[in-house]
Amino acid sequence: MPSETFQLLQSRLSRIKSEHVGRLLEIASGALETFDPMRKVTFSQSIEAYARAATAEHSSFCDCIQKEVLSLAHELLLTLSEESKVEVLAVAARSFDETIYPKRFDLQVDAMVRKGGRCGLKVDEWGTRTDIQRSLHQVGASNRVRQTLAALADELELIRLRSVRKAAVSLSTKGELHMVFADLMNDKIDVLKSGGEKFEGLRASVQRTKVFMQASSFLVEPKDLIVRRMSNGGEETYRVIDPGFHEALRGIKAHYQMDVHKLGLPEAKSAVQSITYNISGSNARINQNSVDNSTNISQIDSRSTHQIQLLRAEVDKALLEPDQKREALEVIDEVEDAFLSGKPKKSVVSALLSSLPHVANITSIAAAIVSLL
Repeated sequence: MPSETFQLLQSRLSRIKSEHVGRLLEIASGALETFDPMRKVTFSQSIEAYARAATAEHSSFCDCIQKEVLSLAHELLLTLSEESKVEVLAVAARSFDETIYPKRFDLQVDAMVRKGGRCGLKVDEWGTRTDIQRSLHQVGASNRVRQTLAALADELELIRLRSVRKAAVSLSTKGELHMVFADLMNDKIDVLKSGGEKFEGLRASVQRTKVFMQASSFLVEPKDLIVRRMSNGGEETYRVIDPGFHEALRGIKAHYQMDVHKLGLPEAKSAVQSITYNISGSNARINQNSVDNSTNISQIDSRSTHQIQLLRAEVDKALLEPDQKREALEVIDEVEDAFLSGKPKKSVVSALLSSLPHVANITSIAAAIVSLL
C-alpha cells in the first residue's frame, strides 16, 4: 500500500478515537448527574452504571476500528501484501490506548467523592468497591483489544490470500501468471485423519483460525487434526471445524480454506492419542503412550528468554488482583509462544504487551522485549 493510504487509514482511525473519547465524557457526565449525595447507596450504583456504559462503548469502539480497517483493506484488495498487512495491524494497534479507561474511571470516582464532600458526606469506605470495579473494567478492555487485533490479523490474511488469487486469475488471462497460490504456503503440516491415516510434510499457510492448503489425493474432513511442525522443533495442533474446499479456478488449483480451532497442549495430546493409526512400510513404527528417548528442543534468543522471565517475575510480585494477575501471565505465555514459533510479529507482540497492567517495571521490560524485534 502507498504511504498516502496509511495516512488515510490513520486519519479515519483518529476520527473514530476522538468520537469515542467524546462519548466517554458524555457517559461520565451522565453518571455524575445521577449521583445523589444525600443517599449513599447511589454512589456505588452510579459507578457501576458508568463502568457498564463505558465497557459497552469500548466494545463498540473496537468494532468500529475493526470495520474501518477491513473496509479500507477491501477497497485496496489487490495491493495488500504481507508487509502492508503487518503495517496495517500496527496502525490499528496504535489506535487503542487502554490507559484512557482507568484514568477516566479515577477521575469519575474523584468527581463523585468531591460532590459528596460538598454535602458533608465521606465516601472513603467505598474505596475497595471502586478498586474492584476499576480492575474488572481494565481487564475487560485489555481482553477486548487482544481479541480485536487477533480477529483483524485473521481477516487481513484472508484478504491478502484472496487478493493474490484475484491477481493471479487476472494475469492468467493475459498469459503472464508469475505467482501461484502455492507460493504462499510456507508452513509444513501433517494431517491426521480420525480413521488413523496420516499424511506428512504437506505445504500450507497456517493462521490463528485458518489453514490454507492445496487439495491433495485425500479428503480433509471435520474433526481431522492439523499438526504444524515449526523449524525450531516446536509444533501446534489444530482441529478442523470446516474444511472449506474450493474448486479450481483458472490459474488457481483446487484448495482448502479450513476453519480450525487451536488445541492446548493437554487437549492436543488427548486428541492425538485417541486416533488409531494404520501404518505400513519398512521399519514403520509409532510411539504412543510409551517411552521415546528423542528430544525436541525449542530455542529462542537468550535475550528474549531473559526479558520474558523478568517480566513474569515482575507480574508475580506486583500488587494486582488475582484475575488481573492471571490474565497478565496468560499474555506473557502468548508472547513466549510467539517467540518460540520462530516468527514473532512485532505488531502482534506489541499489542499483547500493551494489554499488561501499566506498572513502571512491567512497562519498561515490555518495551525492552519489543525493541528486540
